[in-house]
Amino acid sequence: VVDEAPGDGLVGLHNLGNTCFLNSSVQCLSHTPLLTQYFLSKAYLNDVNTSNVLGHQGKLAQLYATLVSSLWSNNKKKKAYNPRLFKNGIAKMNEQFAGTEQHDAQELLAFLLGGLSEDLNRIEKKPYIEQPDSDGRPDRELADIWWKNHLRRELSIMVALFTGQYKTELTCSTCGYASARFEPFSTLTLPLPEDLKRNITVVLISKSGSVSPLKYSVRVPKAGSIRDVRNAVVRLVNGFEAESENESDGDDDGEGEGGGEREGDNSRIELHRHTRCCQWIGSRAVR
Repeated sequence: VVDEAPGDGLVGLHNLGNTCFLNSSVQCLSHTPLLTQYFLSKAYLNDVNTSNVLGHQGKLAQLYATLVSSLWSNNKKKKAYNPRLFKNGIAKMNEQFAGTEQHDAQELLAFLLGGLSEDLNRIEKKPYIEQPDSDGRPDRELADIWWKNHLRRELSIMVALFTGQYKTELTCSTCGYASARFEPFSTLTLPLPEDLKRNITVVLISKSGSVSPLKYSVRVPKAGSIRDVRNAVVRLVNGFEAESENESDGDDDGEGEGGGEREGDNSRIELHRHTRCCQWIGSRAVR
């Protein structure tokens, strides 16, 4: 039971130099409803494991509980909280987070998930368990066996909320025998997709001089050629003209959207490389 009604959780954290990584990680955990309710209700006190050599004797759990209590205070005047006590506490447990240097938020989050799980682990003596091979079992059956074995060693609210399984499979290239494993994980690191395109700025100058130079930005493949730039500009400008023609009343002397001249459905754009200023020069020709 919570001693007093909690606030709305809209309390910020002071930046202690370069602690953006800490602020973002803590706020994500703080706004996990079941976890926050677990700490605010002091239910965590029943699960603190002070004998786990892999944990922090409950110190990390207590530090986090104090922090969450401040973030969810019902004091309307409190807009931000100074996390210095929490910051200094985790620095003593892990020297990686000492000092005022910037750190990776994912690394701190992994430390908090792992440390809190060990501090709140209901298993005091972890048995040695040898995980079975797949041996032709269906994936669902093997995954259940691995998960039950994991819970015999790790049983905490952190496991319940933040732990999943991923499958890895090894296949013998000689006999074709496949062996599957269902490893537990709390954080999953994924590579960011590489952008295969780049932005190119193009200046179009009318050959007749009747229109002011227009600047366009187009996206082309990084390994592309001048032809790709030319085609991208043609598509872009002709697209603007098509939209303009659909919105106009049929007056061929007006300007289309994007600032280019409109010369009807038979207009096209030819691009040439200017030898002196290296700008892209555009000229219009009617077929």
